[in-house]
Amino acid sequence: MPFQLPMIDTSAQWTGRLACLDDDAAKRAGDDWDEVVGQYIATGQSDALSATGCWVTLRPLSAAEEDAAEAEAGMPVQLGWFLYHEMEASGVDLSDMRAVAASIAAMDERDRAALHQHNMHMERHRWARVRRALVAADFAEDGKPPALALERVSQDMRKTIITELWWHLNRICLLGAEGKALAGPG
Repeated sequence: MPFQLPMIDTSAQWTGRLACLDDDAAKRAGDDWDEVVGQYIATGQSDALSATGCWVTLRPLSAAEEDAAEAEAGMPVQLGWFLYHEMEASGVDLSDMRAVAASIAAMDERDRAALHQHNMHMERHRWARVRRALVAADFAEDGKPPALALERVSQDMRKTIITELWWHLNRICLLGAEGKALAGPG
């Protein structure tokens, strides 16, 4: 029998809470909040979140939808991607915003502009993917696409929500991650 890859069913759905809108859980977790959110994003298990959080539903994207999201985001900025990898290779901890800011401040104007363009491309790509994958959300008006409701949210909060949704989407789209369904009989 030939090897068969398990395929993700794009009609499968994942429903969970938005941690970034869960103030009660954040207060309870205190300094451990980043760890709580990281664990939740990695597994989809929401034990540490409060019962009153905002619920969302995502579905994996098909190859055609992934291609459409990539096309909508525009051409990636290869120099920006390369500069981030160069920072990491030189020992800059990309999760340490002060270290990243210091490294960027030391760059010439062309490289800083390339990083900015790369970041803008990534934001467009995240939004294009999330908009296609978001099936339902507590904050959406009845009968309207939930992504429309996100367009009314302030820019900083919208970025935060989209980033969290993007991480959940990555988890359910990639083989080996928890919280997804396999296609076909099981």
